[in-house]
Amino acid sequence: MNLTPKTFREKRLMKEVQELVIKLYRKEETAVRRVLENPLTAKKGGWLLEEFMAMTATYKELMRVEQLEVDQALADENGCELAVIIDFRQVYNESKSQDSLVVKDLLGILAKVGIRNPTDKELAALLNVSLGKNMELSRHQKISFDDFIPLMMRVQTMLAQLYGDPVDVEESET
Repeated sequence: MNLTPKTFREKRLMKEVQELVIKLYRKEETAVRRVLENPLTAKKGGWLLEEFMAMTATYKELMRVEQLEVDQALADENGCELAVIIDFRQVYNESKSQDSLVVKDLLGILAKVGIRNPTDKELAALLNVSLGKNMELSRHQKISFDDFIPLMMRVQTMLAQLYGDPVDVEESET
C-alpha cells in the first residue's frame, strides 16, 4: 500500500490526519515541542518520530478501511464474496507490468491457470469487446480493475465447467 497521497481526496485526508496528530501530540508544551515548529504552519517545522508513526499508521488504516468498503461494493455489484474481490485485486496488482493491467499481462494470468495461446476472438469474448473482421486485439490495451472482475468471473466459470468446481473436489477428498 502506497502512503503517498495522489488524489485530491487522499491529500485532504492526509492533511486531516496530520492536523489530528498535531492536535493530539502537541497539546502539551515540552522543551522539544517548543523547539520543533509545527510542520503544517512553518517551513522549518518537523515531526517527532512518534508523531510520524501515528500519522502514517492512522492514514494507512483509513486507506485500508476505505479500500475494504470499495471492495465490498464491488463484491455486491458483481454478486460475489468480498474475499473473491480481494483475491482478484491481489492478482491484478501482482500481474500488472505498468500502472494498469494490459492484455499482455492477462495472457500471463491465463497461462498460469492453464489457458494458453487464446485467439484474439477468445480474448475479445473474455474482455467483452467486439472485434471487427480481420482486426487484432492490441496486447497493450489497458484493463481496469472494474473490467478485470467480470473477466475473471467468466474465467472461473469456464474453468469450473471444464474441470469441475474445485470446492467440490476438495470437500470430497476430506
